[in-house]
Amino acid sequence: MIRAGRWQDVLSDVTSCHSVITDPPYGESTHAGARSSTGEEGISYAHFTDADVKQFVAHWTQIATRWIVALTSHDLIPSYYDAYRLAGWYPFAPVVIATKNPTPRMAGDGPTASCVHAMVARPKTREAMAWRSLPGHYVVPLAVGGQGRGKPPELCNALIRDYSNPGDLVVDPFAGLGGIVRAANGMGRTGLGAEIDPAIAEIANSRREQMVML
Repeated sequence: MIRAGRWQDVLSDVTSCHSVITDPPYGESTHAGARSSTGEEGISYAHFTDADVKQFVAHWTQIATRWIVALTSHDLIPSYYDAYRLAGWYPFAPVVIATKNPTPRMAGDGPTASCVHAMVARPKTREAMAWRSLPGHYVVPLAVGGQGRGKPPELCNALIRDYSNPGDLVVDPFAGLGGIVRAANGMGRTGLGAEIDPAIAEIANSRREQMVML
Protein backbone atom coordinates (compact mmCIF):
# COMPACT_ATOMS: atom_id res chain seq x y z
CA MET A 1 0.00 0.00 0.00
CA ILE A 2 1.22 3.51 -0.90
CA ARG A 3 -0.16 6.40 1.14
CA ALA A 4 -0.33 9.78 -0.61
CA GLY A 5 1.40 12.59 1.29
CA ARG A 6 4.54 13.52 3.17
CA TRP A 7 5.98 10.58 5.07
CA GLN A 8 6.06 12.70 8.23
CA ASP A 9 2.26 12.94 8.01
CA VAL A 10 0.98 9.72 6.45
CA LEU A 11 3.39 7.35 8.20
CA SER A 12 3.10 8.96 11.62
CA ASP A 13 1.23 5.90 12.92
CA VAL A 14 4.16 3.58 12.15
CA THR A 15 5.85 3.09 15.50
CA SER A 16 7.88 0.01 14.59
CA CYS A 17 9.09 -1.74 11.45
CA HIS A 18 11.86 -4.11 10.56
CA SER A 19 13.60 -2.32 7.70
CA VAL A 20 13.43 0.98 5.84
CA ILE A 21 14.46 0.64 2.19
CA THR A 22 14.00 3.79 0.16
CA ASP A 23 15.18 6.15 -2.58
CA PRO A 24 14.92 9.69 -1.14
CA PRO A 25 15.64 12.92 -3.00
CA TYR A 26 19.30 13.31 -3.89
CA GLY A 27 21.68 16.21 -3.34
CA GLU A 28 21.45 19.70 -4.79
CA SER A 29 23.93 19.21 -7.63
CA THR A 30 22.18 16.07 -8.88
CA HIS A 31 18.75 17.70 -8.78
CA ALA A 32 20.03 20.81 -10.52
CA GLY A 33 21.12 18.81 -13.54
CA ALA A 34 18.02 16.69 -13.82
CA ARG A 35 15.22 17.09 -16.30
CA SER A 36 11.63 16.39 -15.47
CA SER A 37 9.40 14.19 -17.57
CA THR A 38 8.08 17.36 -19.26
CA GLY A 39 11.56 18.27 -20.47
CA GLU A 40 11.89 21.29 -18.19
CA GLU A 41 14.94 21.83 -16.05
CA GLY A 42 14.64 20.50 -12.52
CA ILE A 43 12.05 18.26 -10.92
CA SER A 44 8.89 18.82 -8.96
CA TYR A 45 10.22 18.15 -5.46
CA ALA A 46 13.09 19.64 -3.47
CA HIS A 47 16.54 18.13 -3.15
CA PHE A 48 17.74 16.71 0.15
CA THR A 49 20.02 18.79 2.36
CA ASP A 50 22.24 17.77 5.25
CA ALA A 51 19.43 18.81 7.61
CA ASP A 52 16.92 16.65 5.71
CA VAL A 53 19.19 13.62 6.01
CA LYS A 54 19.61 14.18 9.75
CA GLN A 55 15.83 14.50 10.26
CA PHE A 56 15.12 11.38 8.20
CA VAL A 57 17.76 9.27 9.94
CA ALA A 58 16.92 10.54 13.44
CA HIS A 59 13.29 9.50 12.95
CA TRP A 60 13.69 6.10 11.32
CA THR A 61 16.51 4.88 13.55
CA GLN A 62 13.95 5.07 16.36
CA ILE A 63 11.48 2.98 14.35
CA ALA A 64 13.42 0.33 12.42
CA THR A 65 14.87 -2.70 14.17
CA ARG A 66 16.97 -4.23 11.37
CA TRP A 67 18.19 -1.99 8.55
CA ILE A 68 17.98 1.40 6.90
CA VAL A 69 18.96 1.44 3.23
CA ALA A 70 18.82 4.86 1.53
CA LEU A 71 19.87 5.37 -2.08
CA THR A 72 21.66 8.65 -2.65
CA SER A 73 24.04 10.69 -4.77
CA HIS A 74 27.72 10.97 -3.88
CA ASP A 75 27.42 14.45 -2.38
CA LEU A 76 25.22 13.27 0.51
CA ILE A 77 27.32 10.26 1.51
CA PRO A 78 29.04 12.17 4.38
CA SER A 79 25.66 13.40 5.66
CA TYR A 80 24.24 9.89 5.93
CA TYR A 81 27.40 8.51 7.49
CA ASP A 82 27.45 11.22 10.16
CA ALA A 83 23.70 10.96 10.82
CA TYR A 84 23.85 7.18 11.30
CA ARG A 85 26.74 7.50 13.74
CA LEU A 86 25.00 10.31 15.61
CA ALA A 87 21.99 8.01 16.04
CA GLY A 88 24.20 5.29 17.50
CA TRP A 89 23.85 2.99 14.48
CA TYR A 90 26.65 1.22 12.63
CA PRO A 91 27.11 2.72 9.13
CA PHE A 92 28.57 0.62 6.33
CA ALA A 93 30.72 1.83 3.46
CA PRO A 94 28.62 3.09 0.53
CA VAL A 95 27.24 0.21 -1.55
CA VAL A 96 27.64 0.93 -5.25
CA ILE A 97 24.61 0.36 -7.48
CA ALA A 98 25.59 0.42 -11.15
CA THR A 99 23.79 -0.29 -14.40
CA LYS A 100 25.16 -2.84 -16.84
CA ASN A 101 25.48 -0.07 -19.40
CA PRO A 102 27.54 2.74 -17.81
CA THR A 103 26.62 5.39 -20.38
CA PRO A 104 22.85 6.08 -20.15
CA ARG A 105 21.35 7.45 -16.97
CA MET A 106 19.56 4.94 -14.76
CA ALA A 107 15.88 5.69 -15.27
CA GLY A 108 13.77 6.05 -12.15
CA ASP A 109 11.19 8.25 -10.45
CA GLY A 110 13.63 11.14 -10.05
CA PRO A 111 17.21 12.13 -10.84
CA THR A 112 19.56 9.17 -10.93
CA ALA A 113 22.76 8.29 -12.73
CA SER A 114 24.49 5.23 -14.08
CA CYS A 115 25.96 4.79 -10.59
CA VAL A 116 24.31 5.65 -7.27
CA HIS A 117 25.08 4.61 -3.72
CA ALA A 118 23.11 2.84 -1.02
CA MET A 119 23.87 4.18 2.45
CA VAL A 120 23.27 1.21 4.73
CA ALA A 121 23.22 1.07 8.52
CA ARG A 122 22.05 -1.25 11.28
CA PRO A 123 21.54 -0.90 15.02
CA LYS A 124 24.25 -2.20 17.31
CA THR A 125 22.19 -5.15 18.51
CA ARG A 126 23.12 -8.81 18.74
CA GLU A 127 20.46 -9.74 16.17
CA ALA A 128 21.66 -7.19 13.63
CA MET A 129 25.31 -8.10 14.11
CA ALA A 130 24.50 -11.75 13.35
CA TRP A 131 22.93 -10.94 9.97
CA ARG A 132 24.02 -12.93 6.93
CA SER A 133 26.77 -11.72 4.59
CA LEU A 134 25.83 -8.83 2.32
CA PRO A 135 27.05 -7.79 -1.16
CA GLY A 136 29.35 -4.82 -1.57
CA HIS A 137 27.74 -3.75 -4.84
CA TYR A 138 24.84 -4.37 -7.21
CA VAL A 139 24.84 -4.40 -11.01
CA VAL A 140 21.37 -4.14 -12.48
CA PRO A 141 19.81 -3.80 -15.95
CA LEU A 142 19.13 -0.34 -17.24
CA ALA A 143 15.51 0.70 -16.66
CA VAL A 144 14.24 1.83 -20.05
CA GLY A 145 11.50 4.38 -20.51
CA GLY A 146 12.25 7.25 -18.14
CA GLN A 147 10.26 8.21 -15.10
CA GLY A 148 7.26 6.09 -16.02
CA ARG A 149 9.08 2.83 -15.38
CA GLY A 150 10.59 3.25 -11.92
CA LYS A 151 13.61 1.45 -10.50
CA PRO A 152 14.61 -1.89 -12.06
CA PRO A 153 12.64 -4.74 -10.44
CA GLU A 154 15.90 -6.68 -10.15
CA LEU A 155 17.28 -4.01 -7.83
CA CYS A 156 14.12 -3.82 -5.71
CA ASN A 157 14.04 -7.60 -5.34
CA ALA A 158 17.72 -7.76 -4.39
CA LEU A 159 17.40 -5.07 -1.71
CA ILE A 160 14.35 -6.77 -0.19
CA ARG A 161 16.11 -10.15 -0.27
CA ASP A 162 19.30 -8.85 1.38
CA TYR A 163 17.89 -6.47 3.99
CA SER A 164 14.74 -8.16 5.25
CA ASN A 165 13.27 -11.55 6.12
CA PRO A 166 9.93 -13.13 5.18
CA GLY A 167 7.20 -11.77 7.42
CA ASP A 168 8.97 -8.43 7.98
CA LEU A 169 7.37 -5.02 7.68
CA VAL A 170 9.37 -2.98 5.16
CA VAL A 171 8.70 0.75 4.89
CA ASP A 172 9.56 3.04 1.97
CA PRO A 173 8.97 6.70 2.92
CA PHE A 174 9.76 7.83 -0.66
CA ALA A 175 7.93 5.12 -2.56
CA GLY A 176 7.57 6.74 -5.97
CA LEU A 177 6.02 4.19 -8.31
CA GLY A 178 6.13 1.57 -5.59
CA GLY A 179 8.84 -0.83 -6.75
CA ILE A 180 10.16 -1.52 -3.25
CA VAL A 181 6.66 -2.03 -1.81
CA ARG A 182 5.67 -4.38 -4.64
CA ALA A 183 8.89 -6.35 -4.23
CA ALA A 184 8.32 -6.65 -0.48
CA ASN A 185 4.75 -7.90 -0.92
CA GLY A 186 5.79 -10.29 -3.66
CA MET A 187 8.55 -11.82 -1.53
CA GLY A 188 6.49 -12.58 1.56
CA ARG A 189 7.00 -9.33 3.42
CA THR A 190 4.53 -6.52 4.11
CA GLY A 191 5.36 -3.38 2.17
CA LEU A 192 4.15 0.08 3.18
CA GLY A 193 5.10 3.33 1.49
CA ALA A 194 4.50 7.06 1.25
CA GLU A 195 4.58 9.15 -1.92
CA ILE A 196 4.22 12.92 -1.81
CA ASP A 197 2.65 13.19 -5.30
CA PRO A 198 -0.96 11.90 -5.19
CA ALA A 199 -0.98 11.13 -8.91
CA ILE A 200 2.11 8.94 -8.65
CA ALA A 201 0.74 7.25 -5.53
CA GLU A 202 -2.44 6.41 -7.45
CA ILE A 203 -0.42 4.87 -10.28
CA ALA A 204 1.68 2.90 -7.79
CA ASN A 205 -1.38 1.49 -6.05
CA SER A 206 -2.96 0.63 -9.39
CA ARG A 207 0.14 -1.33 -10.37
CA ARG A 208 0.03 -3.15 -7.05
CA GLU A 209 -3.61 -4.09 -7.61
CA GLN A 210 -2.80 -5.35 -11.11
CA MET A 211 0.01 -7.50 -9.68
CA VAL A 212 -2.33 -8.99 -7.06
CA MET A 213 -4.99 -9.74 -9.70
CA LEU A 214 -2.45 -11.58 -11.81
